[in-house]
Amino acid sequence: KDSKITDYKLTPDWIRVKVDNQYPVILNWTRNYNTNWHCWVDGREVKIFRIYNSFMGAVIPANSSLVEFRYINNNLTYAYVISILGFVIINVIVVTYLKKIS
Repeated sequence: KDSKITDYKLTPDWIRVKVDNQYPVILNWTRNYNTNWHCWVDGREVKIFRIYNSFMGAVIPANSSLVEFRYINNNLTYAYVISILGFVIINVIVVTYLKKIS
């Protein structure tokens, strides 16, 4: 029996693939390799490795059903948090100053 992809959904930072495989396989995804990508097979995180020095892939164990690749950039999350905190702090300072002068 051949391994095959039975269904998939794709966005710029996420892909979900349903697979039908009787044997372990390597799933090759032709998106450029980046350390911010993570892969889960049936809910368990697995290691992503380089394929052809540019693309990424993961070993999919036999009889797996759901594979997800997700792009998780913690630096971007930190930047959002710092921006929101800065906005809040500036608003508190402005409101305090306006109350003080009125």
